[in-house]
Amino acid sequence: MPTALELKTKYIRLGQRRIAKKDSQGLVELVARAAKEFNAITIDKDCPQVGVVGEIFLKFNPFSHQFLGEQLISRGIEVVPPLISPFFFQEFINVEAQKDLCLSDSNMPNFVVRTLYKLIERRQKQFNRAGAGFRYFRPFTNIYHEAEGVKGIVSLAAQFGEGWLLPADITAFYRDGVKNVVSLQPFGCIANHIISKGIEKRLHDLYPELNLLSLDFDSGVSEVNITNRLLLFLDTLSA
Repeated sequence: MPTALELKTKYIRLGQRRIAKKDSQGLVELVARAAKEFNAITIDKDCPQVGVVGEIFLKFNPFSHQFLGEQLISRGIEVVPPLISPFFFQEFINVEAQKDLCLSDSNMPNFVVRTLYKLIERRQKQFNRAGAGFRYFRPFTNIYHEAEGVKGIVSLAAQFGEGWLLPADITAFYRDGVKNVVSLQPFGCIANHIISKGIEKRLHDLYPELNLLSLDFDSGVSEVNITNRLLLFLDTLSA
């Protein structure tokens, strides 16, 4: 029986071939096959869940966050990884918000922006249906629903870097039952460090059961410091 890592490597390789051929339908079919194969090797087990949010480079580059995911997995934690698509789809929200908040003089009607997004969402739904065959599948989300989650927390005018997307990711995790979240940000980064610190109190007021850890990274941060803070966080995990 193959391991999860072997299946991951296999389907990434097969997926690269489909992408190179611009075979979108073949990619959807590949996702459906992968869902079945992963289901076949999956063992049902209840583990504490930890979601990961933060600055895009830190979230997706294991070296930059000192292999945080591997540390959590080695301690019996289910890591709930972030999606990369909202980072790009947030622009649909930004275009409308800039106009509504008088930050832009764009004449593009909102219905045009939303129509373009619906075309993309139609393709997302195909992948969601294909991936739903895996019982732990986490689907692509609707960026407009994500934006609704930041009301009362931060303005949609906060568009530099992740900006409003950071609290949107956290609230989306919370709605999905993931109450333990690690936020990764470069120290002093306005779009992440400042916003992450600034919204903590409001998030805890709105979501009392949220267990949020903000980890700051810079060139001088020590591995020991990160590990110590992570261990303290793990001692307080919510169910």
